[in-house]
Amino acid sequence: MAGNVESSYEEALNFSSPLLPNPQETKHLRDNLRANCLLRETTRLRATVASAPTQLALYRKHINTLSSVEWTCPPDDILPPLDSSARPSTELAIDKALARMRAEYIMLSEYSAICSSSMAPVRRLPPEILIQVFLLFTPATRELNSKDYRGEIHRLIHHDLLQLAQVCAYWRALAFGTPTFWRVLDLDMMFWSHKMLPLAETALERSASSSIQVRIGAPDEVVVDRTLLELIAQHSVRWQVALFYMDFKYFTSLAPIRGNLPLLECAHIAGNLDPDSPELLDLAAAAARLFSDAPRLTDVTYSGPAKGLEHLPWKQLKRFEYLDLNCSDLSDALSALQYFPPGMQFELRRIRFYPWSPVQALLPPPIESDLTDFTVEFAFYAAGGMTEILQRLTLPCLSFLELALLRHKDPPIAWDHITFLRFCARSDCGKTLTTLYLLHVAIATDELLECLAELKALAALVVADHPVVPFRRADPVWLVKDTLFRRLTERAQNTQRHLLVPKLAIFGCLSILRFDEAVYLDFVRSRVEVCPSREFESHVRWYVGSARELKPAVLSELQGLSETRGFVGSIEAANEEEMQTFFY
Repeated sequence: MAGNVESSYEEALNFSSPLLPNPQETKHLRDNLRANCLLRETTRLRATVASAPTQLALYRKHINTLSSVEWTCPPDDILPPLDSSARPSTELAIDKALARMRAEYIMLSEYSAICSSSMAPVRRLPPEILIQVFLLFTPATRELNSKDYRGEIHRLIHHDLLQLAQVCAYWRALAFGTPTFWRVLDLDMMFWSHKMLPLAETALERSASSSIQVRIGAPDEVVVDRTLLELIAQHSVRWQVALFYMDFKYFTSLAPIRGNLPLLECAHIAGNLDPDSPELLDLAAAAARLFSDAPRLTDVTYSGPAKGLEHLPWKQLKRFEYLDLNCSDLSDALSALQYFPPGMQFELRRIRFYPWSPVQALLPPPIESDLTDFTVEFAFYAAGGMTEILQRLTLPCLSFLELALLRHKDPPIAWDHITFLRFCARSDCGKTLTTLYLLHVAIATDELLECLAELKALAALVVADHPVVPFRRADPVWLVKDTLFRRLTERAQNTQRHLLVPKLAIFGCLSILRFDEAVYLDFVRSRVEVCPSREFESHVRWYVGSARELKPAVLSELQGLSETRGFVGSIEAANEEEMQTFFY
């Protein structure tokens, strides 16, 4: 028995793993980890990783034997102190052996981890794949709403990207040496300091010769660093997207960009100068003139006086968005239609028609334009806003029309049924209009049905109930109900042709769920049956708080239609974005 004990101590005292590396091997592997280089020969590394657990277990066994106490490897490989009362007589030899084995245990454990990391699949990814992974981790753009100077610095230095750069030298070189990662320069002047200018210079340098996106936001009365604007202007030949929201007077610092915008495709020109200033029109016109010679510019968003718009390159534009329009500026804004080329997409967003805004009794003849896409979005409830706009226009080429309210928690837009019907008749929308969005509009079901009877070419219809009681009404207006679906289901006798919107291929609604889902199922089934070879799409979203238990049999049949009959659809709760901009 004593011989066995002595043999165990002797074995423990002399044990040393053959897997232990020499310092040069460890250094070589660590250098490879930093550089993320692939090793040509991995046979020995794989053997080490496979055998290391067994060798580490032997170390623990022998350490237990020499210390005469039970010992297991703690989480961080920190060995517990020896129990001095359990030491045998040959204390010095055992102390040296224990110290050696503890050091070797840690060395082997670390070496095994390094070997395993050196062969990790991620190290075999080519740089093209890693770049795509990095792009998923780092957002392309961020909202210009920093909460403090630290947040602004983090955005300027691309903090998310810098975190990836700390993984290894190879990732760092990839992060700093890939211009695509640095092509977006977002600056919030609310938390800007001249000390950040070198950071902006570094970001521009790292973007190298790639095209860049520049966004500068300066709320009212916030000073803009002109040195920064001059720096950005030096790189205007690389601008692809440019967004400037600042006082029009600061655009003078961008004077060198005129005629030096060969790559610019999208521009956002927004000024917040005092409208009572006598210089407003001249400064706004000068800002628009900066973008007059940009051969690729097709998309412009503008906020400011309409009289400065004549200098934009209208013949090449495909989309124009007018933001933050007051009712007093409506005539000037619509007068810009004279510049629009055929097929133009026009969006009036965040229109500010106040409840007391009067509707003009006498109006000039309607402006005629070849617009194909027209969006009207009101910032809040508008008593006569829809009337003021629609009765001023004739759009014989219109194919897309959206009438919407920005905030779904406000009372819905007042609906002017007679004006809308006259607009449709005057513009011949029955032949051209294929897409209609009515979001948060106080339109009744019978009014909508009367409109749909005239829109024979309509292929896509998106509507919304509204949970807020409209002005001058005592109850909500439920638009999406059984009556609507039954009428959309009706077909002419002895034919498969629907009486209303026979070409309807897409239907979407935001609902309070005041309809029978069985009636909705009949509507879907009728549309699918008319043309089995054509896909029919329908999505229902309901407001939070209006959910109820839906009939499982109906949901099951809808699922069956989607699997066998060319139907694409869903019925589910709306998220916050969908309640605001459903089906965009």
